[in-house]
Amino acid sequence: MNRLYIDFAAIVLMLLAFVGVSRAQNRTLYFSNQYRSDAATMPQTDSFTVDDPIYVVLNLSNGKNTIGDLVSTDPNTGKKNFWLCFSPGAAEQNFKGVTPKCVGILPEPLSDEVLNAKAYAYMIRPSGPDLARNKTDLSEGVVSLMSADRNDNHPVEVPFTYYIYGKADRALNAGDVVVSCDGWDKSATGRYVKDAEAKSNNEWDTETKRITTAYVSGHRSQRADPQLEKAIRAWWRGAPTTVVINPMLRVDFVKTDYEYTRNEFGIVLRKSIDAFYVFKLKKDGKCYVSSRSFGYESLGGGAFGAELKAWLPNGVIRLANNREIERDNEYEIDCAVVGG
Repeated sequence: MNRLYIDFAAIVLMLLAFVGVSRAQNRTLYFSNQYRSDAATMPQTDSFTVDDPIYVVLNLSNGKNTIGDLVSTDPNTGKKNFWLCFSPGAAEQNFKGVTPKCVGILPEPLSDEVLNAKAYAYMIRPSGPDLARNKTDLSEGVVSLMSADRNDNHPVEVPFTYYIYGKADRALNAGDVVVSCDGWDKSATGRYVKDAEAKSNNEWDTETKRITTAYVSGHRSQRADPQLEKAIRAWWRGAPTTVVINPMLRVDFVKTDYEYTRNEFGIVLRKSIDAFYVFKLKKDGKCYVSSRSFGYESLGGGAFGAELKAWLPNGVIRLANNREIERDNEYEIDCAVVGG
């Protein structure tokens, strides 16, 4: 299901990619899977498993700077912190484009104790078994657009670009990562992410049903045409993919008049009008809405055939909160609003 949203499941996958690089890192900023109360003694980890805890470590013990020297200002919010910024690569950006999301890793307000320290460790995510009891600070701040196969134990591959900025550490500006994690489905992290993703999908579907039901309930047909509606119902009963026992409950026209489709020479091919219709499936008792463009093929000379035809509409019916009634799709609604 191709949906674009900010969610914890995608963040965990993206952050796994971020830290799963085996190349050597500048010791000022590195990653570890072993927490110690003295952050300066936390070892650098070059190879993570999917269930490892992940910490980012700022370690300035070998230089004159303190953590406070790395603090800079987020140009979007004006807040001061040490910022990790994430952005998918061009191939992963959606049609609206993606604005990089920056997350400050120091606790706020910034205390003198932290600013004067030489090392600081920040947990990006808990270990796999602890995910269900902990929510990381990055869970609301990172956009990740990802295409990954998480079935049949196939590896998960996550491409993205990250960049980091701070006053005293310009050497760690950017990097590109593509990381593969094996055994994803068998790990505690994998199970947690799949459960979180399923919950998010269920919430999306529930909200979509509510919005679509509200649209159907509040819509008033833009054309009064009993004969055309009768023809549409007859088309429904005879449509090849439709079982007769699934009754059509409602037809609404979304435009007032026919539109004429012409070829490249300006010759009329057909006249049609967009409409949505609601039907009920007897096998589960649920109601669905779908849309078509209904009309008649041209016979030439201004005459049209008598047999009603159905085509996919040219566009979509746009609803609230980025929902749509798309071409050739069916969306569940509450039967009560159509007397079903």
